[in-house]
Amino acid sequence: MPRLPRDAVKYIKYAQASYSEIIQQVRKQWNRNISKGLVSYYRGSRTGRTKPLHKENIDQSEWDWIVGLYYTDGCKFIDRYHHIVVFTLSSCDTEIRNKLVSILEEMGLKVRIYQKRNEKAIDVKICSKHLYLALPNKEDDYVPNFPLAYLYWIIRW
Repeated sequence: MPRLPRDAVKYIKYAQASYSEIIQQVRKQWNRNISKGLVSYYRGSRTGRTKPLHKENIDQSEWDWIVGLYYTDGCKFIDRYHHIVVFTLSSCDTEIRNKLVSILEEMGLKVRIYQKRNEKAIDVKICSKHLYLALPNKEDDYVPNFPLAYLYWIIRW
């Protein structure tokens, strides 16, 4: 099916009408049947599908705590479709797991927890491109604003 004429697309983008009214008008004026999804596509903001990382919702000390945990018990990688950050914790560390999950959820991230098979460990997994990019690479030096929060993980081991 050929593309919609430019004036039809312009009408869809700027019409002050409901989707059904727009669909009827396009059918009447340009003799084209269009879907609600096409109207949504042209009227949408096209911001992308990645969820933002709300780092401003947490304290700098909490961020340094996460980075310290990442340096000791975390990793990040890119699989075929996602940017993934994983923290591997002992299944006995429920207090640490709860704090980590709480901080990550405050930042607006969806957290998944997986029990490792035949081990006393859990993986806390986050699929977030913004978190992946915000965390420093392990081979790079990180200078924390709150060294005690950061060093908690280094000293612990």
